[in-house]
Amino acid sequence: YAGYVFLFAGEDPMRRFCQWPKRFLTEMPCINAPGMTLGFVLLSPASFRATSLVQRLHDVYGFDVVDPLRLLQLALKQPPMPEEIPEEGTVPVPLETEPYLLASEYQELRAGKTVSTTTFLRLIAKQLGIEKNLTLIQKQAEALEDAKKRLEEAQANGSDPPEGIVLDDEGQPVVELEEPLKKPSKGYVLQGFPESAEQLEAMKLKMGLVPDQVLLLKVLGEEAPETLEILQKEGLGASQPLQPLLETQLTSFEGLTAVEGLKVSEVALEVTEDEQFVQIRKHIDPFYQVVEAEAMAAEIPDPEEWTPPEEDPDDPAAEPEERPIIQWGTCGPYCPVTLKEQRWLYPGQKDFQHVYRNVVFALGNERASEAFVKEPAAYVQPEPALPPPRILVTGPTGSGVARQCEMLGEVYKIPVLKLEEVWRSKVEKRLMQVKEARKAAQKKEALEQSMLEDDKPLFPEGWMPPEEVPEDAEDPADQAPPEEEDGLDDEQREELFVMAMKDSLGPHCGACILDGTWFGDLKDEEMSEEMKTARSLQNLLVKAQRLPDFTVVLKCKNDFAAKKTFDFESIDRDYEARLAEYKAQVAAAEAKEEEPPEAPEGLVTDETEEKESDRVKARFIESKSAQQQVLKDMMEVFQTSRAPLQKVSSDRGDGPTHKAIRSHCRPYLEQRGSLLLRHQLRKVSNLKADDQLRRGLICVSGFGHCSPTVLDAPNFPNQTPGVQLGGRIYFPQSETQLAQFLEDPARFLGNPGPSPVQVCPAISVVGGPLSGKTSLAKELAQRTGAVYISVPEALSTLMSEAVPCQLSKDIRAALQSGQRVPDPLVIQAIRFRLLSPDALRSGWVLDDFPCTKAQAEGLTALGIVPHRVFMLLAPEAVIYARAAELKSAAVEGQELQQELALQRERLQGFSVQSPALRVFYATIFENVRDIDASRSKWAIFDRAMEETTESLRERLKYYRRTAMSLATRVKGMCFTSARLETVSAWKHYCPVTLSLQNELVCCYDRSMAVEYNSKVYWMASEQYAELFTEDPEAFLQVPLPQLPRLLDDGERVRKAEARAELSNFCPVTLVETGNLVKASAYHLVEYNQNLFRFANREAALKFMRQPLRYRNAKLPKKLPAEVSKEEREASHLLSCLVKGKDGRGLQPSDMVTYMQASLAELICQGLVECGERRPLFPGKGPEESALLCLSRFLRARNPLNTEMYAGKMSDAREEFLKGCALPSDLKEMTEKKMSPDYAWTSTETAKFQELCARFDEVFSQQS
Repeated sequence: YAGYVFLFAGEDPMRRFCQWPKRFLTEMPCINAPGMTLGFVLLSPASFRATSLVQRLHDVYGFDVVDPLRLLQLALKQPPMPEEIPEEGTVPVPLETEPYLLASEYQELRAGKTVSTTTFLRLIAKQLGIEKNLTLIQKQAEALEDAKKRLEEAQANGSDPPEGIVLDDEGQPVVELEEPLKKPSKGYVLQGFPESAEQLEAMKLKMGLVPDQVLLLKVLGEEAPETLEILQKEGLGASQPLQPLLETQLTSFEGLTAVEGLKVSEVALEVTEDEQFVQIRKHIDPFYQVVEAEAMAAEIPDPEEWTPPEEDPDDPAAEPEERPIIQWGTCGPYCPVTLKEQRWLYPGQKDFQHVYRNVVFALGNERASEAFVKEPAAYVQPEPALPPPRILVTGPTGSGVARQCEMLGEVYKIPVLKLEEVWRSKVEKRLMQVKEARKAAQKKEALEQSMLEDDKPLFPEGWMPPEEVPEDAEDPADQAPPEEEDGLDDEQREELFVMAMKDSLGPHCGACILDGTWFGDLKDEEMSEEMKTARSLQNLLVKAQRLPDFTVVLKCKNDFAAKKTFDFESIDRDYEARLAEYKAQVAAAEAKEEEPPEAPEGLVTDETEEKESDRVKARFIESKSAQQQVLKDMMEVFQTSRAPLQKVSSDRGDGPTHKAIRSHCRPYLEQRGSLLLRHQLRKVSNLKADDQLRRGLICVSGFGHCSPTVLDAPNFPNQTPGVQLGGRIYFPQSETQLAQFLEDPARFLGNPGPSPVQVCPAISVVGGPLSGKTSLAKELAQRTGAVYISVPEALSTLMSEAVPCQLSKDIRAALQSGQRVPDPLVIQAIRFRLLSPDALRSGWVLDDFPCTKAQAEGLTALGIVPHRVFMLLAPEAVIYARAAELKSAAVEGQELQQELALQRERLQGFSVQSPALRVFYATIFENVRDIDASRSKWAIFDRAMEETTESLRERLKYYRRTAMSLATRVKGMCFTSARLETVSAWKHYCPVTLSLQNELVCCYDRSMAVEYNSKVYWMASEQYAELFTEDPEAFLQVPLPQLPRLLDDGERVRKAEARAELSNFCPVTLVETGNLVKASAYHLVEYNQNLFRFANREAALKFMRQPLRYRNAKLPKKLPAEVSKEEREASHLLSCLVKGKDGRGLQPSDMVTYMQASLAELICQGLVECGERRPLFPGKGPEESALLCLSRFLRARNPLNTEMYAGKMSDAREEFLKGCALPSDLKEMTEKKMSPDYAWTSTETAKFQELCARFDEVFSQQS
């Protein structure tokens, strides 16, 4: 069941399990379950560790602990229980809730007698709550003795057995207990009792209690010391001799183990207490998790030795066999013991792999393997804590190791550790400690030696009398002090090196970049090869279990490394200078006839063509070759140890090399959270996943069948394999998502779960003839897994014999009458098809329906609204070209599609019906998407698929966030206006704008609406909608203030004479500029029962947005004098007639100047336009047409016009210009119509008829 095998004690329990298995699997099995009273006895020589082991069993399993010796000590602290209960207060009576002794037992102890077994049994029974069993069994024994006596008397008298005596098959009397024996309330552990077979038999006969198992501590190892030696080493036997006690106890223990039917389990006495407790748990707890035996465990595959099998030519369709994968545990391929104890990621070895709980754990070495086998539960953690990262970068000289370490440290903010320098300092420190310890031991040994040798005194160090020193002897101060010896052999010295490495890279070492340059011993020619091997980096890291998480080995060409290391020009220059200097010295010596000086060290004086730089380069290449050999040996050891390693070429420079290193280090640094999870993933094919899910071997993850990598992604059918992790399976939707999940699973496992509501596609595809509707609908249905539905298919489904109903009869009657099926019947047929199980389960794609507004309204009335309505739009020329292609290809079954006249009629019908359909869906639901049908079919499908995915994602996000009581966008939900009217207290005003900017912004864009707690909030922009969605409560703290109201025309007329606030001055101009501007009555706003006037509409709108800012405007103390209406008109007239200070009236020359200043620019613009257009109105001459054009231009541009009159004049001017262009347009259209090569369309026919009607209208007006 559920992929596991269960064993049963009999056929009846097996049948009960098969009827209802979950009833028995609600909890994990345990030996301390309610109602289970297992009994154990723990025996140990001299009670060694018995108390602590029993207490640990109590702490883990909750067993009752029964220690007879402790019970006896407690009983001795109370007065004894008398044989007869005295009157109250006469004799002290012990507490019955505590252990007590009877008076006779107390007197025997006072007399120095041994405690009887009966006393121990009574104390144990009282502790376990089964004291009544002693009385019941005693009464049964007495009744049995009486029955035997009566039976013997009857047999002696030759009479029949007395009445009331029941005999068994052998003729012996049988006496039943007065009532069933009582059992302990829960499991128990007896400490140190019974120690002998007699005590065990007495416990069984007198108390009816038989332990299930006896745990006996004894020496088990062949080379282990004796029991007495172990106990004495642990400090026992100091107060009393152990030998007699041990002899007695061990003899009793041997007799106890010989009891037939008693299960005795031996526990090693010589091991530690923790190991003893693990052994005890393995003996008593069958459900205690242990490492599976190699013979019982599943075989561990070896991916490294796997070779792909040869393909079978007879079966080419067979799936290729994939490389086997090891099902790693929670630690992946790393050692769990090293991870737990030393906080270091050390790769496990192939030779130390174990199966535990059906997964594989690899251990680092033999010691770790033994520790894991003893107690695996101590090292297996559900979610192991990862230690900080340690990355090793190494390479030969010139490869740029130091620079790359520095760059990595700067990027990841991790310190760089010079590993060789740190290790050498730790080695020196440990050597000093060894030498000091050796020196102290030698000093102590010298002090303990005899003071005489050969009857001569031996003086301690420092006491020796001074010796006579010859005069020619060297001064001791000039002699070098002898080097102190450490006294270590090679093995001890290697161990010291390993410990120094542990000191360098201990658990205290945090995240670091390790500079693995390790070539200090190459130049030491005196060091042996064995010692070099012991001091090698790979040997120290492996034996210290300090392999890095990832190793980068830089490689480079010799020339590149040499150029990066040396300046050859400088070397040659220095060499020439030194050689010239030496030659000068030789010449000077020869001139003086002296011996020439010796050449300086390293200076080649032979006349050769070889440069000094060439010799330096040759030595460098030789040294680099030795370093590369060392690196090669290191890589072999690392690969054998399963340590991750990567070689990177550094020939391209620091930048590209650093980029490559970062790419390789990403799984260990940036994606470190997935370092262990990544190895636990396993790809599972769809067929295998379905099989395992059906059998219960695995469960679907919390993401269901949705992708964990993309939030709110629709679940389309795909062939991408699933991924198994920890008994759960995940379903990425594409190869890209699969690669992302396999690379960094921890990044996606924390994503919120999918929507609780399943969302399926609901798509309608409409368009003109031959626009590709059917092809697109079928491709969408196939890709999304939806059901393809067309009107003929829906009607034929209903008309089939399998669906007899009134609707099918009506449709059949309509078809038999030779008429069109009415729209109501078609809509009902579509509804019937959409409610079928396959459409409800998988969604639907509707082909070429609805085609009219009436059909769309009928579907909407039934609650059927497509998520997207795709309108395929193609020019007429493209449609006719496709029809011509079909006709030329003579495709069978496409005869109707080839008729050009039919396509023209269908296109005209679509052109007439589609605008209303578009307006209906776009206005109410905003779900119309136009697709250019003239593009390739792949581009059309990609565009449709993108919109379909987006529509499903919007709905999935809405349902997911709504279920979590989060704010969510309503964009794409196709809500009606009535549904969106459930507005909040903020009505149509944006709460984000009100909170951030203190502005009132009224919004009606439904794409910016957000639903929160079943209320709709309207946002001013996309950015504000996202802000509100992330944290809605942050923007709902500012309540909506009282709203201002802009007065309409009727209210303005009624309140035109009413006095406004601020003495009719514009508050916006006053606040923003500080100027006083009298406002007109055309822009009135009522706010808080007060009127405000404004200079223009823009100012009024500003006030509507920020009323709190402008309502508190204050007028200055000094205001201009009030002027009446008559005075204003008179002053205006006076300003027109009077100019300047001299009071001179308006002169004719001034009038010319005024016209030039005010009208010249406008008239010039009109004349320029007339000159450019050359207007010629039908029926009029050029001059008259030019004057009409100028007059209409001036009327339209008059600055004194009102807005309404200016718009009217602009329309008249446009009509005049269209009339002027009428003859040329008609001529051009006529030429196209008469041309035999031009494909005249219905759209052009309508346009031509419109131009002719306009031409007739113009000439009728002229006549």
